[in-house]
Amino acid sequence: MCGIFALLNASGDDATLRRLVVELASRIRHRGPDWSSVWTDGSKNFLAHERLAIMDPNESGDQPMHNADGTISWVVNGEIYNFAQLRDEHGLDCKTTSDSEVVGLLYEKYGSSFVKLLDGMFVFTIVDSRGDEPVYMAGRDHMGISPLYIGHGEDGSTWVASEMKCFQHVTQIKSYELFPPGHFCLWQGGERPGFIRWD
Repeated sequence: MCGIFALLNASGDDATLRRLVVELASRIRHRGPDWSSVWTDGSKNFLAHERLAIMDPNESGDQPMHNADGTISWVVNGEIYNFAQLRDEHGLDCKTTSDSEVVGLLYEKYGSSFVKLLDGMFVFTIVDSRGDEPVYMAGRDHMGISPLYIGHGEDGSTWVASEMKCFQHVTQIKSYELFPPGHFCLWQGGERPGFIRWD
């Protein structure tokens, strides 16, 4: 069990936003007592991970993870059962033995359609900075075994978290909801994420 948190397309001072992300992510620290980390691209996008190290207990498996040139970053909670098969069959250049690494590398290779290749219990959030404007993706396994919630800010920001408690009593969030099983969202800043069924 791990915990993920994301604040995407936010507005405000970077230092203030980072402090807020650290505080909200700490609300799910019980899900991942081994490691806590926050990443930002410097453009108001933040990913946080509370890690319980199981598949790769070494630091190489820490999240958020990044592709080779740092243009794609992601966080994952859960387990990808077929990660070794995916790594080998699709020629992924994995640097770790963590099952979470295949999520971002498959996205890099195939785009949003990669979710159909995954077998497991999982949730994830991806920030893709390869274009002029970041592209965001979030998804949840078809059975909904791993929990995920999504929130919408007054300023057009999007918030993603493993538990609802990350959103409670946060004045910047105007609404939040359960992320439905077997769905993903793919969107850019200024857009409200729409759920797309994939299973």
